[in-house]
This record gives sequence, structure tokens and C-alpha cells, in this order.
Amino acid sequence: MCAKYLIFPPFLFTVLMLLAVFSIPTHTAAEAHTGTIGDHLALLAIKSMIKSDPFGVMASWNHSTPNFCQWKGVTCSTRHQRVTHLDLSSEINGTLSPSIGNLRFLRGIDLTYNSFFGNIPLEVGRLFRLRELNLKANYFNGNIPTAIMNCSALQVLDLRYNNLSGEIPLEIGHLFRLQELSLGYNSFTGNIPTAIMNCSNLQLLDLSSNNLSGKIPDEIGSLPRLLTLDVSRNILEEGGHIPPSIANLTLLNELYLDDCRLGGTIPDVFQRLANLKTLQMSRNNLIGNIPPSLCNASSLIEVTLSVVVFSIPTHTAVEAQTGTIGDQLALLAIKSMIKSDPYGAMASWNHSTPNFCQWKGVTCSTRHQRVTHLDLSGNEINGTLSPSIGNLSFLRRVDLTSNSYSGEIPSEIGRLFRLRELNLGENSFTGNIPTAIMNCSNLQILDLGFNNLSGKIPDGIGSLSRLLTLDVSGNIFEGGQIPPSIANLTLIIQLYLEDCHLGGTIPDVFQRLTNLTTLRMRRNNFIGNLPPSLCNSSSLIEVHLDDNQFNGTLRGIFLNIPPPLSFLDLSSNKFFGKLPSLSNDSSLQDLYLSNNLFVGTLHNLVCSNNDSMIINLDLGNNHLSGDALECWEKWSMLMYLSVENNNLLGVFPKTLVSIDSLQYLIMSGNNFKGNLTEIFMNLPPSLYRLDISGNQFQGTLKLGGIPEELRLVDLSSNEFGGSLHEALCSDSNKWIKVLNLGDNKFSGIIPKCWEKWPILKFLNLQNNNLSGEIPSTLGFMPSLEILNMHGNKISGRLPSSLVNLSSLKILQLGENKLVGNIPRWIGTTLTLLRILNLRSNHFYGNIPQELCYLSKVQILDLAHNNLAGNIPRCLNNFSVLSGGVATLDARSSYTYYYGSYFASDSLVIKGREETYTVILWLVMLLDLSSNNFSGQIPSELMALRELKSLNLSRNQLTGNIPDNIGDMKSLESFDLSANKLSGKLPMSLSRLNFLSNFNVSYNKLIGSIPTSTQVLTFNESSFLGNKLCGPPLTNVCVAVKVPYTLRDQKEDAGSHGVDWGLIISITLGFVTGSWIILAPLIMSTSWRMAYFCVISRLSK
Repeated sequence: MCAKYLIFPPFLFTVLMLLAVFSIPTHTAAEAHTGTIGDHLALLAIKSMIKSDPFGVMASWNHSTPNFCQWKGVTCSTRHQRVTHLDLSSEINGTLSPSIGNLRFLRGIDLTYNSFFGNIPLEVGRLFRLRELNLKANYFNGNIPTAIMNCSALQVLDLRYNNLSGEIPLEIGHLFRLQELSLGYNSFTGNIPTAIMNCSNLQLLDLSSNNLSGKIPDEIGSLPRLLTLDVSRNILEEGGHIPPSIANLTLLNELYLDDCRLGGTIPDVFQRLANLKTLQMSRNNLIGNIPPSLCNASSLIEVTLSVVVFSIPTHTAVEAQTGTIGDQLALLAIKSMIKSDPYGAMASWNHSTPNFCQWKGVTCSTRHQRVTHLDLSGNEINGTLSPSIGNLSFLRRVDLTSNSYSGEIPSEIGRLFRLRELNLGENSFTGNIPTAIMNCSNLQILDLGFNNLSGKIPDGIGSLSRLLTLDVSGNIFEGGQIPPSIANLTLIIQLYLEDCHLGGTIPDVFQRLTNLTTLRMRRNNFIGNLPPSLCNSSSLIEVHLDDNQFNGTLRGIFLNIPPPLSFLDLSSNKFFGKLPSLSNDSSLQDLYLSNNLFVGTLHNLVCSNNDSMIINLDLGNNHLSGDALECWEKWSMLMYLSVENNNLLGVFPKTLVSIDSLQYLIMSGNNFKGNLTEIFMNLPPSLYRLDISGNQFQGTLKLGGIPEELRLVDLSSNEFGGSLHEALCSDSNKWIKVLNLGDNKFSGIIPKCWEKWPILKFLNLQNNNLSGEIPSTLGFMPSLEILNMHGNKISGRLPSSLVNLSSLKILQLGENKLVGNIPRWIGTTLTLLRILNLRSNHFYGNIPQELCYLSKVQILDLAHNNLAGNIPRCLNNFSVLSGGVATLDARSSYTYYYGSYFASDSLVIKGREETYTVILWLVMLLDLSSNNFSGQIPSELMALRELKSLNLSRNQLTGNIPDNIGDMKSLESFDLSANKLSGKLPMSLSRLNFLSNFNVSYNKLIGSIPTSTQVLTFNESSFLGNKLCGPPLTNVCVAVKVPYTLRDQKEDAGSHGVDWGLIISITLGFVTGSWIILAPLIMSTSWRMAYFCVISRLSK
């Protein structure tokens, strides 16, 4: 929907830029800006603090690339165009601007391997959506800001290799979702805070190479999910012991306790650490015997108890080798199932690069060289996914999105118990979602969206209790329902279930999903009322429920709840009743209620609250009534407003044009009236689109002084009148691209000031009272793609200056008084034409052969003129109509600006004149009816296999209907009536299976009507005025008795002579057959004996 992607006014951007440059260092001004504008300014403020950028990572961060989502290192959400990830790993030098705190949709920050210095900004603490903060390998100094502990969604905090100092904040224990905490290689002092033990989801804890003192907390065993623990190279308490509670870390893979002044004996706990593979305790003061459980550990691969690395026992080293070899074999098995790899993503996966950790898309752990990440996304790889992926047991992240994988998802993925991210979206996987995936209990991101999966969402989905993001959108769960176990996903933040054929009611479980911020269930078949727990959710920020079958009223639904809900789309459902009011503390910015059954006035919604924060408001296609009110001054942030296709009336509200931020104003299809002279003089400066078509506005029109940002103006189907000269020719150049003035009461000649409209692409003046000739200055608009002057009183010839309109795709001049020959230059220069409509004029002469150069034409309508001569045989050069060129791109020729405006054409198809708009790009038509064409129908026309409507009626055509008419298999309407055609109806007519309108009446056709099922569906009127017989006509076909002529007598006399050929054939046959029987009897004794035995038996 166009409203969801807004364009920022350049002049206002300049002002805000100046404010940003001079004010943002104080970071108070930046806080005032929200939304995409705030993100834009925050990024520029970050760049302003950079001193050097040797690799030009930020080179694109400027006005020449206005869309900041395209800036290098910046990733935005596809849905609301807000910055979600910042990746600037490239030796940048400078300080980190506090404005980073204004990027409130940030989920990931990666500034690794740069030269940032100074303190970490306190403002990072505002980023409540932040999941990953990676500042590794910089020069940050000072303390860790306690404000960071406000980032309650944080899962990864990596501050290694900096100059940070001070004590580790006790508040770090508030980060309950933290999974990785890496503070190594800094200068932290003090004790290891026991508060860390509150982070029960920790899987990695790295405190190495600091100046930490005290001892390892006894509570360390309260981190049951810990996989890696590293407190090496610290100055812990002299002689401190290894706490026995370490026995509770049963999932531990890696334990690093080297060089930290530990003493005493090693506790005998290793029988419980069944997953431990790496143990480093060198350079300590440990004493005593090596505990038996350590000697007997079967999982250990590497053990360091001094400065020497021992491999124990022997079979463990073999297992280590098997592990890496197993990874290599698994990767090669994955490659073996690939059919095509157009970008060579797997080209390095071979023996010439023996270290598989260097293969493209493969990431290994630094310590034990096992595959941890597999990223082959966006490579258009085609094939199936090998079950061997289940052998990559150290995998934590798999990303195969945006490829062409097919077949079923292998259930072996369920073996990957370390897996945190599984991204298989945007492929062609089929079959059910494997229930084995539910074994991957550490999964945080599961993306299976936009495949061809079927069946249902597994009931066991609720067992993935750590899941943060679930996306199964764009699949085919026909009639499936949302499993109630989804209530167990208590950590879920994003839930995407859109466009996947789900139905039924939504389970009332949202009171348990207290972290859910984004819910997308659009384009399904959900029914019933919205569940109360969904309406009362206090965590939701975005809700997309459009294109379903929900019903009920909106009293108390969403609209009276406090922040943070900012986006709500309930459009295209069956909600009814009056519009609700908004509470004063509502944080809604986007509200879409279009295509429902709402009634009543706008008053409750528009006039009920103070200073609305809404930016986008869509109320179109309902049953709202009353006037548009004068309360709009409270909506100072409004950018998009649509009230189209309601029953609103009254005059245009003046307070609407007082909203300086307004960019899209759509009021079409109502009953507004009045004069708009004053309104047009005071339009908002940032207005981009104005659509007030289909109302009762009247008076003369003057477009002088319109905003420079205005690009699309639709004033059609009103009662505007007077001359167009004053409306179009005042002031300086206009920068409008789409101008629709059709279906009004404009009169007089067409003005000549078209040089003032240099970028106009779409001009519609149809169905007015314009007269005179087409001005030659129309040729001064080289960008013009659609020109529609249908239904006026325009006279004269087509000016030769139109030859300059080389971008023209649609030319509609029908229903006028134009004269002369059809110009040859139409075919030679307007080669992009898809629609040429010259019907109902006074053109004469032949169709020029050059018209055959219009290879892209889909609609050629020359009906109701005075054209004569033969129909050109070269019309088979129309590549689109013959199927030689694909037509799928045709829609872009008729649709402009986010699908908000469609071209239209008035055509006669199947005997009825109708206006085609939305489906115009599907119409394939050739109409030469009501002219004076003579000669035969060219058989070459039958090559137009994509043609759907062919009308050659009311001409002077002679000869037979081409026998290969059946080749035009797409034909739906075929009219040859009122000509002088003769002969029989071709039998190939029976192959036209889509034919629904057929007329050959009033010709000179003879014989029987073909008896195909399709032809027999037409009534008698389709065949009248001929000498045809058989159904559906009442006259029965009678066999014709041919007269007996003299020639026949001679032929009969000749037939009484001797037929020597027949006699010779019979004689040769008899001799040959006899010889075949007698020869064996003469030559073989056994044959003779057998023969006489048979005769003897028969005689008895």
C-alpha cells in the first residue's frame, strides 16, 4: 500500500539536517525526532563524529542516496523501513555519537574491528529492542554504562578487546535473556559479581584477561545452560579453589581456568560433565592427583594442565579427528544434492581447499574447528537439502534463505541441539514441517516463510520455549488453525503467520505472550471476534490482521490501551459499527480500517482526542457519512489520509490543508461539493498526491501556486468547467507526473503551454467538451507515456510533432472528429505503444504497413472510421498478440506510483461497450469493424494466438474464413457479421474452447454448422442471413442429389471393361498360396507322414 512508504520533502529535510548538524551533539534535539526522519538524522549524527573512514564504508551516507536503508552497513525492516541492524566493521576511527540511542528499532549493533574511542554512550540504554551489542576490538574506555542494563532484550553483549575499566556492574544481573557475555581483554577490576548468576540463559561467559580478583563464585553452578566458561588470566584470590558447584554445569563444552592463581585439588566432578571437550587449567597452583573422573572422561578432546597439551585417552584423539572429518563429509554430502549453483557459492567446496573452514559460507569455531555457521543465503542455489546436515552437530546458525531449495525439509535437523537460528525462508520446500525440529530446544529464530509447505503448524511448536522469532508465512496450511501450544512461547517477540491459508478463530493466549511486539496474521481466513487477551496486550507494537474475516465492533479494541502500540491494520475485514475514539495517551501512528462496514460520522475518531500522533490514517471503502469536519488541526503529524469511497458530503474542510506534513490526500468517491479556488491556493507544501475524483466539486480551475512536491493530481469525475488555459498555463513549470482531468465539463480548445509540463507521464482529458485541433506543443513532453483524449470534439489531423513522444505506451483518441490518413510515423517511432485507440473518428485511406512495427501492441482499435483497402498481412508481427513476447510486464505500463492509479480504456468486447481499468493489462483486442475493408481475411491473422477479441464486422470482406482459425486458441469473442464472406464454416472452429461470443450473421456462408459443443452454445442470431443449416438453426441439412451427366456415363462405360489388374493379382495369390502348402509335402517325409495321419483321423 502506498501509504506505508512515505517520501520525505527535500526542503524540510534540509532544515532538519541543519538542526541535526548543530544540535545533535547535545542529543536533546535528536530525541525530538521520531520515525524514519529520526533514524535518518541519527545516522548522519553518527557519521558526523567519525574522523576517518579509510575504506569509505560511510561514503554512501549522504544526500545522493536519499534512502538511508540503502546506505552501506545499514539494514532496515522491510515492513516499516526503520533501522534494525548497524554493521560497520571496517577500521573506522572516531567516537560513537549519543544519537545512536535514537535508532529505537535497532536489534543488532556490530562495530567490531574499528578504532572507536571514548566512552560507550549512555543513550544505548534506550534501545529496548536491542538483542546484540558487539563492540569487540575497539578502544572504548571508561566503565560499562549501567544504562545498558535497560536493554532487557539483550542476548549478546560482546565488549572484548577494549580499554574498559572499573567494576562489572551488579545490574548486569537484570539481563535475564542474555545468552553470551564476553568482557575479555579489558581492565575490569573487583570481584566477579554473583549477580551474573541471575542470567540463567547464559551459554557463554568470557571474563578472561582482566584484573578481576576474589574467587570464582560458588553460585557458578546456577548457570545450567552454560556451554563455555572462561575466567583465565585474572588475579583471583591466591589459592582460591575451583567451586564444587561446577558439577552442575552438565552442558559445559569448554572450560578455561588457566593462569588465574587457582590452588587446591581439582574436584572429582567430571563424571557429571559428560559434554566437556576442552579443559585448560595450566599455570595455576593446583596440587594432588588428577581425579579419576577426569582420567576416565570419554568426551574430552583437549586437556591442558601445565604448559603442555596432553591428549587423553588415545581414542579421544581419534574421536576429535572423526568430528572434523565428519563435518567435511557432511558438507560434501550437502553439495552433492545441489543441481545448480549459478553464482558459484560452493565452488570452493572441494579438495583443492582442504580446510573446509575456509569454504565460502562456512564458519568454524576458533578453538576446535567445527562448523558453527552455514550461510548460503541469496545465491539462487537449486537442489534438495541433504539429511547430512544433521551431522554438523556444532551448528548454531543455518541461513539458506532466498534460494531454490525444493523437496522436504530433512528431519535430521532435529539432531542439532545447539542450533539457535534456522532460516530456510524464500525457497520451495514442500511437505509438512518436520516435528523433529521441535527437538532443537535452543532455537531462537525459526524462519520457514514463503515456501510451499503444507499440512499444519505442529502442535509441538510450544516446546521451543526459547523462540524469539517464528515465521511460517507464505505457505499452504489449508484450513489449518493456530495450535494452542503457542501459548508456551513466552519469550516470543515476533510472530509471522501471514498469507498461509490459516482459518478458524485465534486462540485467546496473548496474556502469556508478554514479550510479543510484532504480530502479522494478514491474508488468512480467520473468523470471529478478536480475543480479549490480544486486545489488552501491553507489549504489542505492530499488529497486522488485514485481509481476514474478523467481525464485531471496535469499542474497546486496541484503541483505548496505552503505548507502545503504534501500528494497527484491521483493513479488509467485516468490522462494523461506529468508529471508536482514541485515548489521549494513544501512541498509534498508523491506523488502517479501510474495506470494512463502519457507519456513522468521523466525529468520534477525528475530534475526540488532543494532538493525535497518527501519521497514516486509512478509512476508505466503508459506509461513513456526514461531513468531513473541521477538527483536523489536531492532526499535525498526519502524512497520509484516505476517506475514499464513503458517503461523506459537505465542503472541503479548510483545516485539512493547514496540516503542513500532509503528503497523501485521497477523498475520491464521495459527495463533496463546492468551489476549490481558495483550497488550491493553500495546499500543504509537502503534498505529493491529491485525489478528489468522483465528487461534485465545481467551478473553474487554477493550478497556479501548487506545491513543488505535488506529483499526482486526480480531479476526474467532478463538475469542473471553463477553459483549461487558465488552469494549466499560469505561473512557471509544473512538476506533476500524473494529471487526470477526465470526465468533467471543460470546454474550449486544448491549451498550448505543454512546455511547462516537462516531466508529465500521464495526461487524461477524456470525456469533456474540448474542441479544436491537437496542439503541436504536446510533442514537447518527451516523458509522456499515457495520453487520453477520448470522447471530446477534437478535429483536424494528428500533428507530426507527436512523433517526439517516443515513450508513449497508450494513445487514446477515440470518439472525436479527427480526419486524414493514419500517420506512418505512429508505427516507426511510437514503438512502445501497447494501446492504440482511434475508434469513432473520420480517418480514411489504408492501414499503413508501418503500423505492423508496433510489436508490443495489445489493443488496436480502429473501428468506426472510413478506412479501406485490404487488411495488412503483416499484422502477425504483433509479438505480444502472437505470444512471442511475454505480457507479464504489461501491468507496469498501466499502473503508476505504488499501484495507486490505473489507466483505463473504453472498449467494445462481446458486443458491449465497457470501461476496463484494473484488468486492462489482460485485454488482447483487434477491432477493425465498421470500416470499408475489402479482400480476404489474411490467414496470417491466425498467428495471433494470444488474441482474445477479434472484430472484423460491418466491412466488405470476401472469400472464405481461414481454415486455420482454430489456431487462435485464446479467442473469446469473434465477430465477422455483415460482410460478404462465402464458403463453409471451418471445422477447426470446434477447437476454440474459450469462445463465448460468436457472430457470422449476414454473410454468404453455406453448409452445415460444425457440431462442436462450444459452437452449439450460440443462439440462432449468430448465424442468420446465410445459407447454413443444422443446430442451432431450425432448417435441417439435406443430402444433395448430384445430376447424372454425360461425363458420368463415360466413366460408367469405362468401368464395364476387363480389370486385368484384379485378375493378375488373384492368379498370383493362388499360385503362391498353393506352393507354400505343397512344397513342404514334396520336400519333407515327416511333413507327408504327419499330413496323411491328420487326414486318416479326420476320415474316421
